[in-house]
Amino acid sequence: MRPGTYSLRVTAPGFSSQVRSEIEIHVQSRPSADFTLKVGEVSGVMEVRTAARLLQTQTADMGGAVQEKQIDGNILTGAR
Repeated sequence: MRPGTYSLRVTAPGFSSQVRSEIEIHVQSRPSADFTLKVGEVSGVMEVRTAARLLQTQTADMGGAVQEKQIDGNILTGAR
């Protein structure tokens, strides 16, 4: 490293980071810096997915009636 003044940042997963500034490096110097990391906030992401209900082909429990007017209107407009 070149002589000069440096800042040192220490990080680790699950811990808060710490910074030490004004660390001077000179020729032949051996500086040291002690760190005590504190437990930081733990965060996570939870993703919930659902699947569409399966089509029940054995029963008509989820059935419904379609009116003739609905069918004619869909044919004329190209709607599905």
